[in-house]
Amino acid sequence: MALPYPSYSPETSWQFGITGVWYFHTSKQSTQFSDLNFDMGYTLNRQWYVNANSRIYFNSSTRWYLDAYLSAKHYPDLFFGTTNNINVSYYSIPRSEEVAKLNALLAAKEKVDNVITYSSNLMYQYADQ
Repeated sequence: MALPYPSYSPETSWQFGITGVWYFHTSKQSTQFSDLNFDMGYTLNRQWYVNANSRIYFNSSTRWYLDAYLSAKHYPDLFFGTTNNINVSYYSIPRSEEVAKLNALLAAKEKVDNVITYSSNLMYQYADQ
């Protein structure tokens, strides 16, 4: 299922996007649904983002599963207002413009019981400022 949406904010102007989710079984014996969630948007200021995450269960067991997350954007990272008359040193954070970023996470997990889960993670981050 996918749904379109509009939104508005001062730093991005009008934004148009789509969000959705897809549920599926990885095998005919599987009792647990795996999922893929996504959202993406584009603004009238030529800013964009794409996010996707999923949880995929293996075989008919809910013990082993894979979590994955991917995010890419060219979007304002921080926003302090629409004016140029701001005392940035007051915030002790440099005023950030639009930043291109890519984040990816892949995590293989084993659920031992309701309290303990073992995980092996692979993460990648990139930022072009």
